[in-house]
This record gives sequence, C-alpha cells and structure tokens, in this order.
Amino acid sequence: MEQGDDGFKRGVSALLRKRGEILSDLTETRERIAQNQNDLEAVERCLALMGHDGELPTQDKRKPKKGRVVLYYRNELRTFIRRALESSDGPLTTRDIALDLIDREGRNPDDRRLYNDIVKRVSAALGKMRNDGAVTAELAKGCHAWSLTGAKLNAHNKAVEPGASG
Repeated sequence: MEQGDDGFKRGVSALLRKRGEILSDLTETRERIAQNQNDLEAVERCLALMGHDGELPTQDKRKPKKGRVVLYYRNELRTFIRRALESSDGPLTTRDIALDLIDREGRNPDDRRLYNDIVKRVSAALGKMRNDGAVTAELAKGCHAWSLTGAKLNAHNKAVEPGASG
C-alpha cells in the first residue's frame, strides 16, 4: 500500500508541476498576442496615413477602435489627464489614469509593453503639470495620488496667476 501511495503522490506532483508550466505558457502567449495585435494595428494606421485605402488581405474584421491612436500631440496628454482628474470623484494614481487612457483608446490593457509605455508618458506629463502648478500629488502606499490644484489653467494646462492673461 505504501508504494502505491508514493506513486500516487508523485503522479499528483508531476501533474501539478505540468499545470503550472501550461498556465505560465498561456500567460506569456496572451501577452505576445496582445503585443502583436497592437503592433499590427500600428502598421495598419501607418498604411492608412500613407494613403493606402485598399483592402488588406490579412485584415481581420475587428470592431472599430474607440478614440484616437497612441500619438500625443502637444498638450493632448495633459488635456486628457486634466479632464480625467476633473471628472473623478477623488485623486487618481498614475496607473489609474494610464488604464483609463488605454481603455478610451480601445487598446488591449494586457499588452505589458504598451501599458508600461503609457504609464511612463502619463507620469512624465504629471511631473510637468506638477512643476507648472496644475496638479498636486499625495504619496499613499508607495504611489502618487494626483489631483488638480484648483488653479485656473491656460491652454497649455499650466496654472495661471490670478489677474494674469494666459
């Protein structure tokens, strides 16, 4: 009986190990698919910008994108951040703002490369906005919680002194 129990335990252990390997492979595959999907969409946007309007033989019938592409012109990102903070019930973390931006653009939040890139861009924009007096941050549990300062902002999302033109 003891030999049979030992074989059973080894079998269960081997199956659990194999299950873990398969789950790990699935996670990596999902991330690669998300990354490839975003890369493909970028190539298709470039083709459209270059004037290609014909059918793409490999183009799948995805649902239309929500929002705009991940290209931020001057002050677009700051404007988005300001509007997100204005519409929130309280302070938002950099990651909350980045996830909201990814969602509004119809992107895949499982693409870690895209997510990390957006977090860095949002963080840099918030840093500039803080230097300009437009936002303030409180450190809570190791991350910044951002909110608007209440100052009047000009077209470049910089705080304007009372009575100054901007």
